[in-house]
Amino acid sequence: MMLHVLRQHAAHIYRQPELQVHPLFSVLPHLLRPEVSSLVSLSNFSTAAGSSTKKVEPHFKRTDLFNAHPRSLQYDRPTDEPRPEVATSRFRQALLTISGFYSKESQLLRGSKNLYQAVVQQAAEPRLYEVFELQKKFANEYNMLCLHVWMLLVRLRSEGKDGKDIAQMVYETFQDNVEARVRGEGVKVRLNKWLNELEQMFYGMSFAFDKSLTGDEVITGALLRNFYNDDKSKQKPAEILSRYVTRELACLAKTESEHVLAGKIKFSDDILSR
Repeated sequence: MMLHVLRQHAAHIYRQPELQVHPLFSVLPHLLRPEVSSLVSLSNFSTAAGSSTKKVEPHFKRTDLFNAHPRSLQYDRPTDEPRPEVATSRFRQALLTISGFYSKESQLLRGSKNLYQAVVQQAAEPRLYEVFELQKKFANEYNMLCLHVWMLLVRLRSEGKDGKDIAQMVYETFQDNVEARVRGEGVKVRLNKWLNELEQMFYGMSFAFDKSLTGDEVITGALLRNFYNDDKSKQKPAEILSRYVTRELACLAKTESEHVLAGKIKFSDDILSR
């Protein structure tokens, strides 16, 4: 049922009214105060607080985002983990079995790690920020993480109990990673308060995005508020970002369950290089 909704969603993206966004979205700019300014340059994020980013014209034709048809996001992600078919000996296979390596829980856990790795890789892609006319700063980078985690959680809703279990694992990995990045930057002042507010912001953003799936709301409005501070002059890039989200949801819907649960996916980057 959820896959059917996702496939229908692309046809209704522009017929919904503006979304209401969680009040905690106004908190994020205050995280960039001097006392917590190191939040801006989390691991893999390099923009300093208050710094300006030179606008770079996207090296692509924007119509490509609207013309590119959805496709499966299947991707054989490189891994050093042993596979049953290439185990060197029966002893090793037996050892892996005894240790629980092949158990359902272990497989789902590895799948969740792979899924979140896909999120991190896409959210760190500089071309995303060029294409959508965004500065590469903490607020936008965190929003990108949230957006891609949300898309995964939406897809996993159609996978029954396994989907529910792996979705929880993805979410926990996401939260642990955010905390590790913040701690790694030496942020200690009111750390738990900021982490809690960031988590609440994710909930609010997800709630707003969820409303677009029914066709009664428009995701462009939520994106405009969260990524562009409701700047109406940014309506066009917000619509392009909206089209990207719609296409990625459709691509995830076309990706087979076995690949989703194993985390063998990669978000689209072909449309970003055109």
